[in-house]
Amino acid sequence: MATAPKLPVVLVHGYLGFAKVGRVEYFDGIVQDLQSTFPGIRVITPTLSPAGSHKDRAAQLEDQILSAFPGERMHIIAHSAGGVDARFLAAPKNNDGCRGRDDLVATITTISSPHLGTDLAEVLSRLRKGDFDPTSRAFLGWLVKRLFALPTLVQRLKINTAGHPHLMLAEWTTITGQLRTYLRDLISLDDFGLKQYTPEEMAKTNQICVDSPNVQYFYYAGSCRPESVPPLLALPYLILMDKEGPNDGIVSVRSASRGIVPVRSTSRGDRRCEVVEADHAEEIGLDLTGMGGRSFDHLAFYRSIVGNLKP
Repeated sequence: MATAPKLPVVLVHGYLGFAKVGRVEYFDGIVQDLQSTFPGIRVITPTLSPAGSHKDRAAQLEDQILSAFPGERMHIIAHSAGGVDARFLAAPKNNDGCRGRDDLVATITTISSPHLGTDLAEVLSRLRKGDFDPTSRAFLGWLVKRLFALPTLVQRLKINTAGHPHLMLAEWTTITGQLRTYLRDLISLDDFGLKQYTPEEMAKTNQICVDSPNVQYFYYAGSCRPESVPPLLALPYLILMDKEGPNDGIVSVRSASRGIVPVRSTSRGDRRCEVVEADHAEEIGLDLTGMGGRSFDHLAFYRSIVGNLKP
């Protein structure tokens, strides 16, 4: 049995993410595994607006942390855009949405967060505006084809179709209620929701969202080999390889590491930034191939992160 960190742990989901819908958890099986590995660990997974701005999501994160652990500092482990939200929470307070709550945060560990932006946001923003340049047209055609190849909703949400009809109805009612809330927030997606992750906008963000000297920051970047990229991420991966270099299908290594030269490893030790061999979904335990057999052990990855937290 490993020793649990004294401070609580907060797992923060990314853009368009959720804490849980039906039986699907954003951080797949991670909370349960940490509780088994570190007896007594306190861990929560806040629910933030899936398409909200950094400042709105940081405010929501603050409220949920204060509700769960009033008067305590904590360790934040954030995936994807959640890492930018966490930075907004801890950064010195200003009129641009930074919360100035480094009194609540001991460490921030980000996993494939777009600290320098991602060119995919630029492509998607152009699609929303109807600006169909060759890259955007190719991306749109590919996306439509891949969406039709996704598993059915029942399979994706892991609904037990072999159970008693009344139990199935109850489970479906719960899931649809969760989906309704998620989709209602998702509909609020506006042009800036995507644009805020473009390299241009993130450069502005990094000017106003500065690190707190009272918080330790650690960065993980995901990177995958061409032969291991799942079909759903194939085109985004190639777009980023061309524009930004090695990436996990959504965020480049350079962006996730904030430009720091990372080491390639799976255990952090005392190093500030590392690369893990995983795609963007594998980093939270999701298999986009639907075939199983992926080599990245996401549970061991999070155990390693938590095991290195001090205190």
